[in-house]
Amino acid sequence: MKSSVTSTDVDFDSDDMSFIRTQMALDDEKRESLIKRSRDVLKLSKMSISMCLRGDTQNAQKNLDECLTILKQELIPVVAEIPALRSSVAFCLEEWAEAKILHSFLMHNRIPRLGDLEVLTYEEYLGGLLDFTGELNRYAVLQATARHETDVKRCQDLCTRVQEEMMQFDLRNSNIRRKYDTLKYTVKKLDALVYELSLARQLGRVMDPSATGQDDPPKEVPEEQG
Repeated sequence: MKSSVTSTDVDFDSDDMSFIRTQMALDDEKRESLIKRSRDVLKLSKMSISMCLRGDTQNAQKNLDECLTILKQELIPVVAEIPALRSSVAFCLEEWAEAKILHSFLMHNRIPRLGDLEVLTYEEYLGGLLDFTGELNRYAVLQATARHETDVKRCQDLCTRVQEEMMQFDLRNSNIRRKYDTLKYTVKKLDALVYELSLARQLGRVMDPSATGQDDPPKEVPEEQG
């Protein structure tokens, strides 16, 4: 079909293209800044986890507070403006969630709810929770070394409860699914750790007379040489 347009001058707005280029350049700048600051959050969160495991929960809290300030003032507003960039910060949000959950567990014996960590999506929350169980295993090993059997059992019970809750989700092949599969091995490790501690305690009672309430066996007195 022959076109009815006779002019060769097509209406193609160069100013519109210039506007698009400018907006794309601005979005790229925001993305680069977002990634840089998300790395700062990631680093601070990792430091907080290490501090928590060393017992330095006070400085861990300072790092976590700094992370939250960066998230609320710099990262989340950009993500709200450009939702496509959410995936660029998801990794640092999960790391921050992991650190927050670990800190709350150690300080308050409580797992924060999704609503307590208001900057997270439910997927980021679950990712942080599942990553936390890995740190819980490391914490349990430290407690086992110190023979703190009650704390090890607490870690085992909590990981088992998380596993039971996650079993009720319909998890497809995703990042959350892979982390859940790792949790299964963590639970097995903690089960073995609790068993080994219990066995060591039982053997200790048999080998240590004071633990069974029995007196030490009488010592032989060497005969005097006449």
